[in-house]
Amino acid sequence: MWAQTLILVVDGISGPDTIQAAKTFQTKAKLAADCKVGPMTKAAIKQALANKGQGG
Repeated sequence: MWAQTLILVVDGISGPDTIQAAKTFQTKAKLAADCKVGPMTKAAIKQALANKGQGG
């Protein structure tokens, strides 16, 4: 599910690519796609990273 690779330039600015990436992640994680990285989104990111480390 998280196999898609996103390539973003880290510049400290939430531009259109960052906003789209956040919304896409939230949608795939079945969260509200509001582009706000609150506790639920942070937890989903941590879980996705943990799963990636396990081959998922």
